[in-house]
Amino acid sequence: RFLKSGAAFSAGSALTIAACSRTQQPRPGANTSATPRAGGELTCLLLTTTNNLNPVTNFQEGYQLSGVHVYDRLISTRPTLHFSNEYRLEAAQSVEQPDGTTIVFKLRPGMTYHDIAPVNGRAVVAEDIVATQKYVRDNPKAENSSFQTNSMNSVQAPDSQTIVFTLKEPNAYVFSGTQMANCGAQCIIPPEILDNLDTARPAGSGPYQLDSY
Repeated sequence: RFLKSGAAFSAGSALTIAACSRTQQPRPGANTSATPRAGGELTCLLLTTTNNLNPVTNFQEGYQLSGVHVYDRLISTRPTLHFSNEYRLEAAQSVEQPDGTTIVFKLRPGMTYHDIAPVNGRAVVAEDIVATQKYVRDNPKAENSSFQTNSMNSVQAPDSQTIVFTLKEPNAYVFSGTQMANCGAQCIIPPEILDNLDTARPAGSGPYQLDSY
C-alpha cells in the first residue's frame, strides 16, 4: 500500500538495486519450504527532496535508500527494531565492553565491498570504520552525529579486524538506533568515496548494490 500510494506523487525518485550474494534470514512464521536463492532486484519508489547520495547528510538516503541497502554497519536495529534499545550484530562478529567507556568490535571475517570501482571488491578493514567515524564527527552537515561528537572520545584500529571505541563517559543508550545502530551515521563507507560522497556511486558491503536511480 505504501508503494502504491507513493506512485501518486508527481515528484519521486526510483531506485533499482541489484542484490548481491547475501541471503536474508526468514522472518518468524514464514513459509520456509522453498529454498532461498540469491539475486534479483529491489525497486524502491520514494518521494525525495534532494539529489544527494550521501547517507550521512541526507536523511532519506541514510534511513531509506543506500544507508539500509548498500552499506553495512557494525550493529543494526533493522528491520523492525529501529529506535529501540535492541540491536543485532551485522558487520561485527562480536562486541565486548570490558569497562563502562570501552567498546571492542571484531569484524566478520571475509567481508568485501561490492565489485565496482573504486573499491573493486577489496576487503573491509577496521581502518574504514575509523575513517567513517571521523568523517561523521567532522562533518557539520551530518544528519545525526550525536554519538561521534557527544559520546565518542576516540576510535582506533589496532589491527585490520578490530575497532576500539573509547567513550567520554558511560552511555546507557550507546547501542540504540540514535547512537551506534544509527542508519546513516554508522554506515561503513570506504575512504575512497568519502571526498565525493554526495555524488559518488554508493559502494558498500551490504546486501544490495546500486544499479540506477
